[in-house]
Order: sequence, then structure tokens, then C-alpha cells
Amino acid sequence: MKSALERFHELRGRPADDPQRIDLKADVSIAAVKVWSTVLDEAIWVIADDVPPQQWPTDGPVYRHAEVKILTRVGQDTLAWVHPVKQLFGARVVSGGRRPHQAPECNQDSEDPKGG
Repeated sequence: MKSALERFHELRGRPADDPQRIDLKADVSIAAVKVWSTVLDEAIWVIADDVPPQQWPTDGPVYRHAEVKILTRVGQDTLAWVHPVKQLFGARVVSGGRRPHQAPECNQDSEDPKGG
């Protein structure tokens, strides 16, 4: 099954005359879009960064465009735990990235030198 991001890129890459094509430059006046998140299993709002908080929709969680851009870099597993933290604390995502892979450290000092 394709991820939502893979599906987005697929639709964006369709020919210009395809009615399902997504053209990000077509309408920059959209301030908010409500979408269904299969990762979160609920509808969320994605809003333009310049929409003041007092004008945010109140019928669901809200993510600013900048937050979505960050979260697409960190992956679905991170989104699954960031979402409840964001809701609980009324927080916003300000930065993020994947941790570089690190091999587990071996602590040789923890072995019993007598073999027991």
C-alpha cells in the first residue's frame, strides 16, 4: 500500500489535463483544508501559516503548513506520538528531523571478568 506522501506525489505528477492532478501553484488563496489522516485515524485541518489562531477552525486538530512540512520529514511513527503531545499541551511543531542511525554501543566493562 502506498503512503499518503507517495500518493500525493503520484497525483501531482499526472498530466496537466488530468482532472485528478494536484497543482500546488493553481490556487494559493486557500487558507485551510480539512483532510483525513489514516495515520491518526481522524480528520485534521491544515492551515496556511499566516492564519491567526483566533481564526483557526475549532472542529478538529489544526496543523500549520510549516508543521506539516516538518512532519513529512520525520515520518508516520513520529507523527503518531507528536499528535497527542501537541494536543495535550497546545503546542506546535517548530523543528524536526530523523536521527542518524547509530549502532548500539557495547559496554565491555559490564561483562564479568571471571566469566560468571
